[in-house]
Amino acid sequence: MRAAMINKQPSIIVTFICIFAFATCSPSKKVNTVSFRPLTGKDWSFEKSNVVHMGDVFVRYGFPFIDEPNGGNVNGMIETIDSVIHFIDEKTIIIPGHGQIAGKQDLINYNNMIRTVRDRVKKLMDEGKSLGEIITADPMKDFPKQGVSLKDFIAVVYNSILKSKKE
Repeated sequence: MRAAMINKQPSIIVTFICIFAFATCSPSKKVNTVSFRPLTGKDWSFEKSNVVHMGDVFVRYGFPFIDEPNGGNVNGMIETIDSVIHFIDEKTIIIPGHGQIAGKQDLINYNNMIRTVRDRVKKLMDEGKSLGEIITADPMKDFPKQGVSLKDFIAVVYNSILKSKKE
């Protein structure tokens, strides 16, 4: 069944964010945008199909690129993933921005990985460590070093935490 659902491709191009329905489908094929945060990615749920497209909010290659200079931040990414986790079930098919199809537990594990790194960076910041010292401490230990570089990901997390303290 999973393969049959994956092979059905919509014949539209989405160029904006909104709630819409495919012109040739019944109302049960409505697509809802779940969340949009500037350049952290988009996620959509396909009603009645139990499918969620996560865009680059969820990738399967390791640590994600978060476009922090253009408004993306680690906290927004975690919040978005939390919101998706709360409305999906164990049978939901999750389409990541990059990589193989996933399930709910894959998304939970990914979110836990990002949250763990964020919490480790915050703890080190609370101890007065500089960005350089935090990078050296390797808060990404215990996780595969794939995707965005250690230095780049930690810098985005560090900047996200600084920004949230100012708000």
